[in-house]
Amino acid sequence: VGNIDLHYTLTQGTPEETEAEVKKRIEEIGPGGGYILASSNSLTPYCKPENVLAMHRALLKYGYY
Repeated sequence: VGNIDLHYTLTQGTPEETEAEVKKRIEEIGPGGGYILASSNSLTPYCKPENVLAMHRALLKYGYY
């Protein structure tokens, strides 16, 4: 579960960086099934909303394997 960086990607990064990290994690961890995409901790109030949306959109785009 998790692995999308809360300390940089979701709070300070760009939507493009968020999408790239989601894609990378799905490609690395997803094969074989069982991976649950989430932040590395929780979605805090200081997460950029545009990055949370980018994480969701990237999951829909790359989350099928």
